[in-house]
Amino acid sequence: MLSETNEGDATLAPSFSPAISVQTRPAADGGGIAFGFVAGDGDGPWWLPIRSQFGPIYVDQIGMGTQVSDDTLQSISLLFDGNVSIAGLTAAVDDLELRYRLDRGGIFDASSWAVDLAGLAVSADISSVTLAGGLRKFGTPPNLEYVGMLTARFATYGLSIYGGYASIETPEKFSAFFAYGAVLGPFGGPPAFFLTGIGGGFGINRDIVPPTDLGRFDEFVMIQALDPAADLPDDLMDYMQEIRDTFPPAKGRFWFAAGISFTSFALVDGIAVVAVEFGGGFELSIFGLARMALPRPQVALVSIELGLIARFSTEEGVIWIQAQLTDNSWLLHPSARLTGGFAYVSWFKGDKAGQFVLTLGGYHPNFHRDGYPVVPRLGFNWSVSDNIVVKSESYFALTSEAIMAGGLFEASAKFGPAFAHLSFGGNAIVYFDPFSYEADAHARVSAGIRIKTFLGTIKLSFSLGAYIEVFGPEFHGNARIEVGPIDIRVRFGNNNNAATVHVSWAQFAGKYLELAENSQTRARALSGIAGKGALPPAGDASGNEEGTADGTAAHPYDVMSEFELSFTSTVPLTAIRRENAAVPISLPTPTLGVCPANKMLNSTTLQLRLRRNGSSTPRLGDTVKITVTPRETGNFPLGVWGPPQLPDDRKLPKGDVIPATEGVDLQFRPELIGRIPLASTGGVAFNQVESGVRKPLPLRAGGTIRSRMVREAKEQRELLKDLDPKVLPDFASGWHQEGRSATVRRAWHRERPVPMRIGLLSERIVGSSGTGRKDLFKEKGLRPKKRFSFGKAKLRGVLHQPLRAVPRDFLAEGTRVTKIPRELKRVTPPGIALGIADRAVLLRTRVDTPVIGQTIAARQAPRRHCHQQARWQLRAGAEPVQTWRKSRHLKR
Repeated sequence: MLSETNEGDATLAPSFSPAISVQTRPAADGGGIAFGFVAGDGDGPWWLPIRSQFGPIYVDQIGMGTQVSDDTLQSISLLFDGNVSIAGLTAAVDDLELRYRLDRGGIFDASSWAVDLAGLAVSADISSVTLAGGLRKFGTPPNLEYVGMLTARFATYGLSIYGGYASIETPEKFSAFFAYGAVLGPFGGPPAFFLTGIGGGFGINRDIVPPTDLGRFDEFVMIQALDPAADLPDDLMDYMQEIRDTFPPAKGRFWFAAGISFTSFALVDGIAVVAVEFGGGFELSIFGLARMALPRPQVALVSIELGLIARFSTEEGVIWIQAQLTDNSWLLHPSARLTGGFAYVSWFKGDKAGQFVLTLGGYHPNFHRDGYPVVPRLGFNWSVSDNIVVKSESYFALTSEAIMAGGLFEASAKFGPAFAHLSFGGNAIVYFDPFSYEADAHARVSAGIRIKTFLGTIKLSFSLGAYIEVFGPEFHGNARIEVGPIDIRVRFGNNNNAATVHVSWAQFAGKYLELAENSQTRARALSGIAGKGALPPAGDASGNEEGTADGTAAHPYDVMSEFELSFTSTVPLTAIRRENAAVPISLPTPTLGVCPANKMLNSTTLQLRLRRNGSSTPRLGDTVKITVTPRETGNFPLGVWGPPQLPDDRKLPKGDVIPATEGVDLQFRPELIGRIPLASTGGVAFNQVESGVRKPLPLRAGGTIRSRMVREAKEQRELLKDLDPKVLPDFASGWHQEGRSATVRRAWHRERPVPMRIGLLSERIVGSSGTGRKDLFKEKGLRPKKRFSFGKAKLRGVLHQPLRAVPRDFLAEGTRVTKIPRELKRVTPPGIALGIADRAVLLRTRVDTPVIGQTIAARQAPRRHCHQQARWQLRAGAEPVQTWRKSRHLKR
């Protein structure tokens, strides 16, 4: 080994090379001796890898570091990374530092020494209990961050907790915190959805970074915490670094998350996490993992594990849905891995606004776009043994600029010095604007043998293959045949790539715009819509709508006096003019053209004019009542509206877009002159005004009604002064129990904690009654539960028909109605007008024709218990007629 170090031309550059220097300072700098120490390049610390086991102690690396201030060595440190394992318990340290301060006392002074630790992790696997936890420090003052975690597993139960705190001073001062945790266990539920875990968390000044490699999606922190089958990480220090990278500090960003894990019929294990993030914008993320093993996990012939990410972000301007089989997907044997993924992404903001991609298995080999989702091929990779490998893959993709598909099959074998290989497949892609395509296919088989001799390795092989490539739109291509060392190429079609045949204006307008009616040269490039203030389309005499309003003379917009109009152009606009004045546009003027027609566009102007019917006076010049706002959010395909390409520099389309003005918004407002609401308050939004026939304002003409209501309310309150509050609950109880059986009446009475009371409907019109105290009303034969205290009785309302005054001798009889006749008609609710006699009585009556009556209140007649009951039939305008019937207790 020592002799080998002297060989080669490489310069020795060890990463750990300690060196100490002693310098004498000049008198101008204070004199004295200055010491310096380095152990490699940079400012340190400098590490020396060890990676060796010494009994229970494992030493990963040791290092040295220094702290220098004003070119003066302040301290020197010895650092250690490693762990100790004893009886199933493992403790690991990160950057365990022993520091000696040179600017303090001597070597035997305790104040000169300091101990620091960047991270500590402890794990234990004792019997069926598994524990792991740690805390790690990142950064240096003044920017410090601490990340910690704790996980525990016991049989089917588990607990996972992650947290972190950061104090950032530069470049901006803020604090950041996050916490996320999960509890696992058989919580229960139906077989189709048996809950096995719940979790959640939040972050303050923290972000969520989803994983980019879905093949290892089961190791994502938010998923792993809810996964009952997850194994604890081996290296907790690296795992805490991963946690920090998943939730990095980000000022002004906040998030909340909640997740569950479940099983379905003991066949499918699922995990779902929903996260809502806001700050710079709104973002909704869904993370999911589904796992299935058939026929059962213990003896599985197929294992499928699918990871899913779905994101909607207003800040990034993207809708992103991506799913992929993880590395735990296989068929028949773990060596036969299943691969594949799916992605749909649509951008509505940023440099990719207007682009989208839908793919199964990836893209064409010659198609690459930065920022597009990376999706593996659909297929399988089977390593039958170390000598035989079978591989198959396919893909399909549709983007805003092209459509593509392809597939490949390969099989290879190696047996000692002999080998064989089989491959066949094809790819095709079609670009939209400008139209072009390319496709290729191949088939090849080869075999051979390698023989080692004293002269070297001799390779004997034979191959047979065929290849073909075609291009367009001018059809041409080449074919190649391979037979051993012989390679034959044949070209066909127009290989000179003759000049592209450009489309005419009529062809361009018919494909990219819309030809006007009865015209082959004019194109329809504008569309409009009425926004706030729009009314439904007017109908004909039969009530049928005449058609959707589109702004034409046949179907005009029906609008209110205040309304909005929006016009959208399918042609990028470089200028907008209202009457003869230019509308300012903040976007830079783009370079435009009609690329498929090989033409340049100097300018595109939208001219706005407004005229009253029969008048030529401009009406759009009023900048106070009419506001014109350009809509500068358009993104137009470069292959359509870009400048013509040079013949010797034709490029395939790359989905690039041209940011330009796509339309204009008009808002028509009134001028408020000395009216209510005042203009200073902003008035009333016109879209909040209900169209149609004007309606009177509430309480506008209610002065006389209000005064009458107040007068009648006062009169009703005077009535209550003559009534005994103790008997009012008896009135209410009797009314409610009328027509019910004795059992129902007793049950109803015992279910109520307080008795019913009577009050005025007009009670609060002129004030409220004072509070008082009264005893609980008791009925004979019923045992009260307890005594309650109530306020003074209030008459809420009386519903009945008008009655004449009843003679006093009727009160003496004490009769009451016990049953409601079947022929009783529905009674019209009474008004609150008052007009009663001095001695009126409150009765339930049967009337032939309901008449709107007046509220009547009277004293209650004394109750008498007898075997005979009287039934009174009262008719409006007639004297009461008394009829008698015998009690059931008496013989007829």
